[in-house]
Amino acid sequence: MPLSNPYWSTEDHNLQLFHGDAMELLATMDENSIDCIWTDPPYNLSNDGITCVGGKMVSVNKGSWDKSKGLELDHSFNLQWTKACYRVLKPTGTIWITGTLHAHPSIGFALQSNGFRLLNDIVWEKRNPPPNIARKTFTHASEIVFWASKAQRGDKPQYKFNYEQMREENGGKQMKSVWQFSAATAKEKKLGKHPTQKPIALVTRCLRASTDPGDTVLDPFSGSGTTGIAALNLGRRFLGFELVEEYVALATQRLENEITNSNTPPRHWSYVQYYTWSLLDLTMSMSGSDALFRLRLLIGQDLRMIANQYDITVYREGKLNKGWAGHAVERYLGLPINSSQSPNLGSWELKVVPVIPDGSETFKLKETMAITMLDPYEVSIKEFEDSHLFTKLNKLILVVREHVDDHSRSLVLGCTAFDLSHSNLREAIEQDYESIRNALSNGQALTGHMGTYIQPRTKGRGHGSTSRAFYARKNLVAEMVDLSSLSNSLRSSGDCPEHSGRLQILNRRELDDLMETLPNNQSGKGRHKCPYCAYHAGYKDGLAARPPDLSVP
Repeated sequence: MPLSNPYWSTEDHNLQLFHGDAMELLATMDENSIDCIWTDPPYNLSNDGITCVGGKMVSVNKGSWDKSKGLELDHSFNLQWTKACYRVLKPTGTIWITGTLHAHPSIGFALQSNGFRLLNDIVWEKRNPPPNIARKTFTHASEIVFWASKAQRGDKPQYKFNYEQMREENGGKQMKSVWQFSAATAKEKKLGKHPTQKPIALVTRCLRASTDPGDTVLDPFSGSGTTGIAALNLGRRFLGFELVEEYVALATQRLENEITNSNTPPRHWSYVQYYTWSLLDLTMSMSGSDALFRLRLLIGQDLRMIANQYDITVYREGKLNKGWAGHAVERYLGLPINSSQSPNLGSWELKVVPVIPDGSETFKLKETMAITMLDPYEVSIKEFEDSHLFTKLNKLILVVREHVDDHSRSLVLGCTAFDLSHSNLREAIEQDYESIRNALSNGQALTGHMGTYIQPRTKGRGHGSTSRAFYARKNLVAEMVDLSSLSNSLRSSGDCPEHSGRLQILNRRELDDLMETLPNNQSGKGRHKCPYCAYHAGYKDGLAARPPDLSVP
């Protein structure tokens, strides 16, 4: 029989909490119904010892649910609940289980005994572990997160793993199995705390790696609801089981608070745009691919309208707010103003590039682009691949906007991620970096005349600053945003009777690739070059994202 009578649920039942024993609740669930399980079971560490919390000695006792019943009974329990999880997990599903050395030998054996295949033992290295008061062992600064699949080697289909997304979050390199995260912050505990509460960022990364929007996540020991918050922010469905009513109530409060304070999309969006938004990650752990997908919904939209939606001032007392466009895009994405993504929360950074109309269908760059501050000492000791400049270049997501005079509309023309590892510019940029290194080593002054693509120059103009930054020259920015293709793709829909006269702004390469996959136009006129029709057909066939409204207001 299916689950019934939740303690708390959203109206659409996508998020549900149940108060009760995990084994009893798991027994009522359908087989093969869950996409992913993330859980933090009892560690059985309540042994009347002491630990340090906030500089004070406190008891390690957390409750009767964390008391050991002896090795045999503890292991028997681990065998029972992991077997129940195996039954409800889909063949393509995976399970994540946190723990320490005290419980994980048993849990690892239980998983394998019940047919799971161990994939990874993730080491969560805590940035701020509590000190070891007894001074008789090393400081306990890590926990283990087992990741296991129901699918065995050779099974088809295999388990879900978003490898490229994890690689992107790690700066284009394979992500290792040692992760650094701080413990749950005071902000995460402001409504109350659970004694073994995990940081949202840790759970979020696990779910991003092994689930897709719309998947169902189960936590049979859900505590204060952290797994539910991560699922909510990632657009996943969630079921949480918790034995202690105090913690079910806390989880309810936290989830309701998260829903109330979540960002909302612009009011003028269509239902499909709103639904697409709801499937994406609304947290600071948003990946670059999610950001790009959402940014493509902005193509053809007026940034001035977005700025008005979020009450961003473009002019104050007659003076231009120079950062208004970037602020508008950041708010649209649900990010704090002037944010940048750190490697632990998504390795990408946003830049808005203004371009000026240069003829009826072409553009030119308005200005150079600051990339990162220049630290002479850091540059002098680090090779290009180890430099902050290299890291920053590989993190860039660029949004191109039309700039006329900022009193007029400012249409979003395109967006792209710059991948230096696949760029033919890499050698030339590295040469610029090495020439700057050599100048510093020889005691030469740095000037803005250096570099073919990258220049070192004073940050800002006319304010007496002596700090320097790496700037991308216009020729590099043009390559980054593929300006020539952007210019060629700006055109009327020509012979398309439905969309004739509309301004079409799409990435030319993406459009041409898409056109090659489409059948001849059903009207009998053959394949015509209307970007909107091409994108719409590709969207229907699952080959492209939903096309935005490209009409000019």
